[in-house]
Amino acid sequence: MGLGSPAAASVTAATDPSQAPTAPLGEQATELALGDGRSNMGAVVFQADEAGLFAFGLSANVPFRIVDASGADVPLARTVAGSQVCTELAIRHTAPLDIAEYTLIFGPTDAQVVSVVAEESDDDLPAGR
Repeated sequence: MGLGSPAAASVTAATDPSQAPTAPLGEQATELALGDGRSNMGAVVFQADEAGLFAFGLSANVPFRIVDASGADVPLARTVAGSQVCTELAIRHTAPLDIAEYTLIFGPTDAQVVSVVAEESDDDLPAGR
């Protein structure tokens, strides 16, 4: 995951999830500005381009949810705090996604900015699957 590199893009996340902009999330970090001066939270749209497990690496351990097009929360399959390989990685969440658009919701939090990387991550599959 590319949190140690300069951000490939910067996006201001929407405080209203229905107004969330599409974020160019990938293996290079995207910096998300959270909040509108009153609260530090925000939402962006992520397009899963294939079905499988996706890992979302965050530079700060902030509340994180994935919501599908019907408004239902997508359960996280795994959450791992920290990394010995990437010191910039505060937490990594993995979730099974289909080919579709999802809204990623961050916060509320004290953090004003969080960097995010997203990648397909079948290496998180349990053994024997």
